[in-house]
Amino acid sequence: MKKLLTAAVVALSFAGTVSADPIFIDNGVDFGGNGSTQTGWFDSLQFTYASNSLLTDVNGDNVVSVGDTIASNSGMALGTTAGNVLDTHSTALLGLGFGDTNGFWSGGAPTAGQWGITFGFTDIEGVLTNAGFQYSSGTINLYAFDAVAVAAASLAGAGTDVSGALTHLFDLDVATGGDTGNSTVFSGNIIDFFGPDSFNIAYGNDSKTFGDASLLPGGLRFLVSNDTQGIVGNSFGNETTLLVEGQHEGSISFNVPEPTSIAILGLGLLGFAGARRRKS
Repeated sequence: MKKLLTAAVVALSFAGTVSADPIFIDNGVDFGGNGSTQTGWFDSLQFTYASNSLLTDVNGDNVVSVGDTIASNSGMALGTTAGNVLDTHSTALLGLGFGDTNGFWSGGAPTAGQWGITFGFTDIEGVLTNAGFQYSSGTINLYAFDAVAVAAASLAGAGTDVSGALTHLFDLDVATGGDTGNSTVFSGNIIDFFGPDSFNIAYGNDSKTFGDASLLPGGLRFLVSNDTQGIVGNSFGNETTLLVEGQHEGSISFNVPEPTSIAILGLGLLGFAGARRRKS
């Protein structure tokens, strides 16, 4: 029974492994003026973002210690102002091959027609262990935005609302995550679609939109990897909570689980289920 349970756990871990599959974005508009509405193929989105994390002193020992919890928010979850977008946005299409960016804005003064990618996450929750913070839930919202409109709003003031320039594309459901020793990672599935299904991922010798790929067995997986920042101070003082602000850099990649991974998962769970029936 123990061996079968271990096999099921290993199968789950294997099927949850995320490696980057090439993607491209089709905006439906030729922003680059080269006759194509698509970006070239690339591996992942590089980004920078600001975050607020609320630490809770679960143990009541007045210091940040094992067992204390964290809930982090970032980007559009903190607000929809020009300042929020400029603090949290994609800065590059990493691994860009042939083709161009089709007007993708990575920073600086944008030109007419340029667009960008930004995001926000809400209550990515975790608990502090001996291995660092381990995360188990949260939602990441991804948006496209009009870079010229955001730049114009920032000239009027960083607090100017730019929600009208944002298009909510899809949401990512954080299932697991933690500190790897040199970075913090989050992984899970894409769950909801709102705006244009403009992201596409390689699938065999062809490609599928993210919306179609999310319906495949195993769904459409993502992996966020970003720098790990140390906690500023380790005392709660006279409070039971501690608010920590940070600025981070990292990347996000996407993956369609391979059929072999799904098959191994199925075999592991089948063996586990059979063992339960025999025991009962």
